[in-house]
Amino acid sequence: MDNIQNAFNLASYLDKQIISLSTGLLAVSITFIKEIVKTTPKVWMQNFLYLSWFFYLLAVCVGLLTMGKLTSASLELQPTAGKESLDAAMPFALIQEGFFLFGVACTILYGIAVAVGIRRNRSG
Repeated sequence: MDNIQNAFNLASYLDKQIISLSTGLLAVSITFIKEIVKTTPKVWMQNFLYLSWFFYLLAVCVGLLTMGKLTSASLELQPTAGKESLDAAMPFALIQEGFFLFGVACTILYGIAVAVGIRRNRSG
């Protein structure tokens, strides 16, 4: 029983961390474009930023679904229940992690594209 409870706790902590990181990175990227970039990048550069925002918001939404699944699975948990109780939440957790990683990748690509664009404008 302790192993099952530890699995629920770890899944819940991971879910909360991804939600926190997604909202934090969303806020930082908005501040970055507003305070540091200040110019409007090319459309293809902006698409990376918009995609990252989209993926972060999806990660938060799926994270909330995952927390709901974990909560309902923990309420159904009986002393005889096993790993099957966690199986309902696993697909949502994997989808959330995927959206988060896509968001991070798009944010990094946007940052690189903007840095290269700024560097070219200064030298050219």
